[in-house]
Amino acid sequence: MSEKVILLARQRSGTHALKSILQSHPDFYCFEEIFHADPAFRSCPENFFRFVEENGLPATALFPWNIEETLGAFWSHLDALAGDSRLQVLDVKYNSTQWMLRNWQPLSQCPRLFDYIKQNNFKVIHLTRQNALRQWVSGELAARRKVWSISPGTQELPQSICIEIEPLLWTLQGMYEEDDLIWKALWGYDVLGLEYADLFLQPDGRVPQPILKEISDWFGVVCTFENKPHCAKQLARPLTALIENYDEVKRVIEGTEFGWMLEDEPGTTGETQ
Repeated sequence: MSEKVILLARQRSGTHALKSILQSHPDFYCFEEIFHADPAFRSCPENFFRFVEENGLPATALFPWNIEETLGAFWSHLDALAGDSRLQVLDVKYNSTQWMLRNWQPLSQCPRLFDYIKQNNFKVIHLTRQNALRQWVSGELAARRKVWSISPGTQELPQSICIEIEPLLWTLQGMYEEDDLIWKALWGYDVLGLEYADLFLQPDGRVPQPILKEISDWFGVVCTFENKPHCAKQLARPLTALIENYDEVKRVIEGTEFGWMLEDEPGTTGETQ
């Protein structure tokens, strides 16, 4: 039987690139975001909410006392899509973990999904991107262009963004608090932790061999991964070129807990990665 692997991350953390690396291995089958509620994602057969709709399940199928049975049927659906692949990688973003609740769950409590993952011994890859400023800028520009992934060699669109300072500070603080919640939810659970800057910021765009070996060892598979993603880094330019009011942003966050994020991620020199 296939094992479920939760790829847990925030948007713009490199999940698409990582999945293209994993998909290059015969033991892996990678799905898009399974719990994305946006109607645009209903075109994906692995979308959970599409599955609920197409099978005519009642609203009560999503209630806490019915959800495990509904998920069991959904996992069987994914098994049929993935075929004989031994490891199914399920893309789950932080902000889509909130839909699965306990009965009368307090707002401050970790989503029930994390307990469910642990109870069912799902493997978890936790992909992080420490530079939340660049992550947020990447998301804003991708949303503006409606381009979420590009192929290697595609020329980057010359766009930048003017940042409103107060919403930026709220966002960065909120991301820090969200990170704390995720770490607490996963505390004591065996997780493969990977960091964006370690994976994707080599000058030639290739994932370092020691990282690929770490992944293969953790899963107990032969290390035959391709080492270059099938997509390119969208924002290879430095933050000074991406943020129109960079000097204002720098003046406000320099010296704060977010100040280090002004130091650009390595590899932001114009090369596609």
